[in-house]
Amino acid sequence: MRSSFLYVHQLSDFFENGTPCRLENEEADCWIGAYMIYSKALMFTIMHSWQIPYLICGLLLPSRVCLGRLWVGLALVQLTKGISDFVTVLPAQAVRVHIGNPVPSDLVLYTTLHGLCSLVTGLLLLQPGFQRWVYFRLLSAGGAYTAASSVAAFLGSQTSRKVMELAQDTCRFISLDKVTEKDMISSSPDPALKRLSTPCQLQDIDAFLSHSWQDACGRKWEALQAWRKSFKMHHQREP
Repeated sequence: MRSSFLYVHQLSDFFENGTPCRLENEEADCWIGAYMIYSKALMFTIMHSWQIPYLICGLLLPSRVCLGRLWVGLALVQLTKGISDFVTVLPAQAVRVHIGNPVPSDLVLYTTLHGLCSLVTGLLLLQPGFQRWVYFRLLSAGGAYTAASSVAAFLGSQTSRKVMELAQDTCRFISLDKVTEKDMISSSPDPALKRLSTPCQLQDIDAFLSHSWQDACGRKWEALQAWRKSFKMHHQREP
């Protein structure tokens, strides 16, 4: 940031009067500095010109879609940082070496590692599996899963850690469009529904349906379908 600030203030004198640019009492190449500053500024301007309207429009969309856009917005910043390192900074350093101005090897190494880390971070932020892991860690830090597992441990004479391990190993979900009104007749678990279920993580489940729900079958079905309709309207997918 300091070098960029100094370059910007010295470039006008360089272009008007030919005054050389200086950084830390050493003469610097103004053309290379101008290339790096304006190239990075252009890349980030283009990125933000798309990112900001994209995020603002996401506020009008269902919550899950909005959250997905937030992940994309965060990833764009990291990807742009990584790309700018490889497209502007490293080429500028190569030009400096070519014209006879030495570049410290640790600076080249830092730029390369910074670019790689930014690209990897940006790609990681776009991965659904990583996003679910972050959700799970946040919920765990907030105590939601710990409290639930502690209650289950108290009722089942197991440690809370053992309860969590068993829950992770046996956790499955079933898409609500596969459940029929006939399945709601009995409050007892129907083993046949397991064939329609899919292994999952705890954070992948949208809602838990209790078999102890004792209302009449018709009322349960109507309530479930009303909730399903509301969920689909807000999240644009099947619960």
